[in-house]
Amino acid sequence: MKITHPSTPPPQVPILSLAGLFLMSLHLPLAAQTILNPSFEQDVFTVFPGYVSVQPDGQTITGWDGAPSNRFGLNPSAGSPFADNGAVPQGTNVAFLQTAQDAPEPTEIHTDITGLTTGTTYRLYFRANVRSGTHVGATPSRLVVSIGDAGSEQEVLNADVFPVGGTTPYHYVYVDFTATGATQRLLLRNTQAAVDNSIVVDDFTIAPSPLTNPAWSAEQWSDDETSGVDADYRYTHAYSLGKATADGLVINDIPFKSITGTTPADPGKFFISGLTATLGTDTADNAIFGDSAALGFGFAYGGNPGVLSLQGLAPNTPYVLTFYSTGWDEPGLRPVSFSDGNSRFFIDQDSFGRNNGIRIVHNYTSTADGTATIAFQGLGGTFHICGFSNRETAPQATSAPVITVSPVGRRVFINDFVTLSGGAVGLPVPTYQWLFNGVPIPGAQSSTLQVGVTGAPEAGFYSLVATNSVGSATSAAAYLEVLEAQSGPLFSTGVDESGFPLADSSDDPHYTLVENEGGEPNVPAVVQTAVPAVWVANDNFGKWIGPAANTSTTPGAVGRFVYRTTVDAGANPETFTFSGYWAVDNTGVEILVNGQAATGIEQAPGFNALTWFSVGKSNAPSLTAGANTVDFVVNNAGPDPGPTGLRVFSVKAPEGIPAAIVEAPQNQEASPGDTVTFTARAYGTAPVSYQWFKDGVAIPSVTGSKLTLTSVTTASVGSYTVKAVNPLGASAASAPGALRVMTVVPGIGSTGIGADGMQIPDGEGDPRYVLAENPDGEVNAPATVHLTSIPPITPVNWVGISDTSKWISSRADSAQAPAGDYVYQTTFNLTGFEAASTVITGTWTSDNAGKAIRVNGVATGITAPGTFTTLTPFRIDDTNANFVTGVNTLEFVIENTSVGPTGLRVDGLRVLASGGPVTAAVPNVNIQLNGAGRPVLTFTGDPGATYPIQRSISLGTAPTPWTQVGQGTANGAGVVTFEDTTAPAGRAFYRVVIIP
Repeated sequence: MKITHPSTPPPQVPILSLAGLFLMSLHLPLAAQTILNPSFEQDVFTVFPGYVSVQPDGQTITGWDGAPSNRFGLNPSAGSPFADNGAVPQGTNVAFLQTAQDAPEPTEIHTDITGLTTGTTYRLYFRANVRSGTHVGATPSRLVVSIGDAGSEQEVLNADVFPVGGTTPYHYVYVDFTATGATQRLLLRNTQAAVDNSIVVDDFTIAPSPLTNPAWSAEQWSDDETSGVDADYRYTHAYSLGKATADGLVINDIPFKSITGTTPADPGKFFISGLTATLGTDTADNAIFGDSAALGFGFAYGGNPGVLSLQGLAPNTPYVLTFYSTGWDEPGLRPVSFSDGNSRFFIDQDSFGRNNGIRIVHNYTSTADGTATIAFQGLGGTFHICGFSNRETAPQATSAPVITVSPVGRRVFINDFVTLSGGAVGLPVPTYQWLFNGVPIPGAQSSTLQVGVTGAPEAGFYSLVATNSVGSATSAAAYLEVLEAQSGPLFSTGVDESGFPLADSSDDPHYTLVENEGGEPNVPAVVQTAVPAVWVANDNFGKWIGPAANTSTTPGAVGRFVYRTTVDAGANPETFTFSGYWAVDNTGVEILVNGQAATGIEQAPGFNALTWFSVGKSNAPSLTAGANTVDFVVNNAGPDPGPTGLRVFSVKAPEGIPAAIVEAPQNQEASPGDTVTFTARAYGTAPVSYQWFKDGVAIPSVTGSKLTLTSVTTASVGSYTVKAVNPLGASAASAPGALRVMTVVPGIGSTGIGADGMQIPDGEGDPRYVLAENPDGEVNAPATVHLTSIPPITPVNWVGISDTSKWISSRADSAQAPAGDYVYQTTFNLTGFEAASTVITGTWTSDNAGKAIRVNGVATGITAPGTFTTLTPFRIDDTNANFVTGVNTLEFVIENTSVGPTGLRVDGLRVLASGGPVTAAVPNVNIQLNGAGRPVLTFTGDPGATYPIQRSISLGTAPTPWTQVGQGTANGAGVVTFEDTTAPAGRAFYRVVIIP
């Protein structure tokens, strides 16, 4: 079902424009239709705060009237408490409608629209906002718009309105109505009288309603047939956002990838900013059927405003984008505006009724850099996004399969079932075949695979092959780890020495409360008797423990509880690990080994699910041979005391599973002198050890899961692999992790740190960071190092400063900084470097959300949630940025959602690139042709050193970029000989890169 404009609005039913294109070129009144003083610029009110009732000589708003006169008016020229956020849309004046608590009647304003033709449908455009200072989210301002004959106007809009915040544009709103006469009354009312609140409006225009435009439409979504998903088209994006769909989600042969959270992103593909929360169990989507039901089962929401940024598109190519949503309220309460530049669409999310599906469809053309940006903003409520898809406009010709969703490695217990899923696009629609350790599984020929786990035989690598008449593609392999409960060396909670559950109220012999908020320390933890129904249930593998037998009736105090146990690592801690799951009430903060926190441990977020952990030498260097203390640190949240406890489930790989590398080492970049650590993770029957290799040659004496290289040089460059070894033999070598040793690009650094590496004093400017966009004042002026002696730094709210970085902002004390987007810009110069080799790394945080990191003005797809208590790592390279020779800009875009503290923190910022200015002695290079006609370079360097050799085929004003063609290593006498076996015909130029 596709929404069309009704010819006549039915009485008392909110009618919104549900299809059509809003172009700025259409946002002009036609001469025949007139609204007098449509932007309120014909009057100047001088008496604060702008009520009509207090203006001298009975002054009112030209062309408009209203009531009561002490509740509506214009913002006065000397300033207004009503237009306290957003950018005034037209001129300097806006009209406001204020209501007070327990007001006897709504505040209203009205005017006449003239020059209409009876029976013609018109579109009324205007802009709306709400006074931020009195906005109450639980009882938002309610705008009701009615149009018709005076005294019998018909309601065309009835919706909540929220403030836009900062300097954001006012909400774009339009409504359609059919004229019943040459003159129609336009009536606006603020009907929210539960609290003092104010709606502001501006910039009214009127024009005949445009014909349906293919740029936007809204269609009912009830099943796979109405989903609009069609395998005859090539899909660039298909994502589920509200609920994890580990078991696979395929609609009409198109696989949807699941990405959840409030900052969903797939690097190089898309990211969304402006979301605030997710709901993964929207059980009310009862009007959506088929595989589409799984997509409608959850959603992410927010969007005041929100932005979807698509990447990886073909330049200047037409596409069709579809948002999937479901009705949350009765129609009329949740209108949302969408925009792609000046192309706009206004639609009620609840158009098809509560709990019914809706698709918002947008036809557009990608930009020259292969991106698209679509914004959405709820007038009052948030926008709910179940997912989205993006496809090419034209049906695809035959094409080979492309894997779009690869199976994900899973952990599963013996006697359980697990479902693996994957998917591909291609035409004809691909067929599938699952592989187990590279061998086809008989009968496994769908996009999902259900595995019943009996034990060791099911552990291994699973991959999916997609095939059609054009070709085939194979997914990345996912490893299925089979687990069973174990007793020692790490014991589960609530079990005895044999692993059997203890009696309720008994002391746990393996766990001691060394910190016990509100009670005596160093006492045994107690097996709890009354486990709340919302906690993970006790079972035959373990029970909950706590400071008392029943923390529901004897609540644990608010604060920190530390449960200590002892784990024996044996004689070789390098190859020892212990793993399991934990759950807590309320938060599992960290796991300590001999008093030191293990890294990479996911905090246990609560009591209704088990969270995986694994500890070994790689993430707990404090692990030693023999006995180790292991502490599970739990926080019991306030403000009032309540139930608290810990549940640990210790697991291991069963007997008979060969060793395998399930997490391979990753590529690394470093500069000379750095320390580099490669890490891997193996799985298999214990004990499991490791054998590392460089360029296929074994590295002796390294048997642990990490390989550390100190003081790296160019001789360290190479390909590093690892094998896992257990009593059943050695695994295949892992995928390689490459090490590149490159040059540090000078002139760029972390926030609040000067070029000399020292902290910049509080209140002074940071010369390396300027505010390219600044709602708080001058642009392109240096950012200011925030005062550290005041909130939010002291007492600690923002993450504390360090020797390596400080907070910067638009002012030294940002407590009253305006809302809006702040853009912090720094630069670096790649002259003499290979631009495409550039890698930028660091960590960052901000107040509020980090909306984007941009390189040379183009977003990288990196966002941060604005959790200003922690630093988030980021990496930028040629996969998500385009670097250029010469000066490049690096920008951090920070959103300040309301008046208050704002700031940016970047730590450990470093830019590496190949090549660079020569900073050491340049050898005399001799080039001769050998008997095969190939160039041979000879020169003298440092004995044992390795020198990158680069080549270009032209020099001058437009040189061919230098490319590395190999490297030469100096012999004991320092002599380097290098033959270019790939030399082109004709001339070539060579250079030797010197890295200090």
